[in-house]
Amino acid sequence: MDVLQQLTSEEMELLRSSVRIIAENATEVGCSTYEMIFEQSPYVKELFHFTKSDDEAYRQKKTVQLAQKYMQVLIAFAEGIEDPSMLEPVSTKLVEIHRRIDDVQMAAHWGVFTECTLCNIRKVLEKDEHFNDMDRLDAAIMLWRTVMRGIVRRLKVGTFSTSYYLC
Repeated sequence: MDVLQQLTSEEMELLRSSVRIIAENATEVGCSTYEMIFEQSPYVKELFHFTKSDDEAYRQKKTVQLAQKYMQVLIAFAEGIEDPSMLEPVSTKLVEIHRRIDDVQMAAHWGVFTECTLCNIRKVLEKDEHFNDMDRLDAAIMLWRTVMRGIVRRLKVGTFSTSYYLC
């Protein structure tokens, strides 16, 4: 998370203002992200057992729950930049969940998640008057990309160190 700790006060304020908007629209961003991921990467969809159900209401309910959890983690990371020690429990849980995915799937999985998430964050932010300025919007998206990279880095380090001990 070292890059995140080097953000300027202006960048931190921009990230905070975008976090408020994203938090208000978390379910929308999360569900749109998962829909996009499932469309673009069917192999990722297969990682989630509920997507195989014939019950549309059940699939929708589980997608919403998953999307909300995902956005809670993303927002927690964005809010925890100033005190990364707060992120250890979240990081540990993410590593436990994602440890079951092999390295090749993991690399592709997070690339798709990052790009789809950023696309949906952009869609929500550009609707807000505080992000009418394209430079401000682009700067906010770059900050969210930095947050996503921080999460992926923690997952990679945690997965590799955990799998090392499991051998």
